[in-house]
Amino acid sequence: MHLELEPYLKFHKNYKDDWTKFNSGLTNSMTEEDFRDQLTPLFGTEHYSSFSDEEKMSLFFHFIQFQAEVISFLERLLLVSFRSLREDVRGVKGCEGVLKFMGEELYHSLAFTQFLAHQNHLDYPNKKIVKLPKYLINSLITVLKSAPLGVCLPAVKLEAYSIAYWEYMKPYYDKDENDWVRLNWFHSVDEIKHVPIHFEFFRLLLNKTKKTGRVRTIFATFFFILCLQVTLFVSIKNILKESVPHLSAWQRIRYTLLIGKWNLRQIPVYFETRRMTKECFDANELSFKKLFSFMYW
Repeated sequence: MHLELEPYLKFHKNYKDDWTKFNSGLTNSMTEEDFRDQLTPLFGTEHYSSFSDEEKMSLFFHFIQFQAEVISFLERLLLVSFRSLREDVRGVKGCEGVLKFMGEELYHSLAFTQFLAHQNHLDYPNKKIVKLPKYLINSLITVLKSAPLGVCLPAVKLEAYSIAYWEYMKPYYDKDENDWVRLNWFHSVDEIKHVPIHFEFFRLLLNKTKKTGRVRTIFATFFFILCLQVTLFVSIKNILKESVPHLSAWQRIRYTLLIGKWNLRQIPVYFETRRMTKECFDANELSFKKLFSFMYW
């Protein structure tokens, strides 16, 4: 078995120094001048005008908080999973790429946490948007430790989303306008390389795995996807709770579904995410390929 990681290993060799230097500069809070309607939930729909200017501003900042928390959470899960994979790739040509990959994910997680800690508009970490029950998080970690490849395909889609979100936000800011812009740009540089690597890991290591291991991987992948859907629903509900507190319980559920639809179906980010995900599927011969085709519908 051979991991085609030579181009990746040559890319961004000084990532530790670069990310350490970059993270040390993430000390500035975004201000009201950074607000953009186009990046605020439900913009472009008939429901957007029902919010006051203050509520729109709060939705904008808490939606950023949600994305930063999700990315930081995902990067930590990737670390947990790939630690379990180290034994599987030990001795394989190109396996040093796994260690480099893990190092980059660690710095990504630290960067998004560092960014959140300096945002004056948010009460982080006292009020988190991504709040899942401990039993669910512990269950997910246990499942991914037993079948670490289960993290790969969902991670491809989430990292593709990060790339697509950066492309979507670029027209509304100058490159160095604020720390959120700089962080998304620097993060996307790595993610462009990471997306195909996840497929490489999944394809090669799954073929090496025994039948019971493949079943565990399929279960872990679907369980991870289910947890991500729960995370999306719960987080949007928390965004609304912080930004539009006067909504009734029924209205909050309604707006949660509307924002979920807006994020997944009504802005270009998710269309581009599905396109990139489908390209990866089409370019690789994967076991159970049809089983996961719903990921780019």
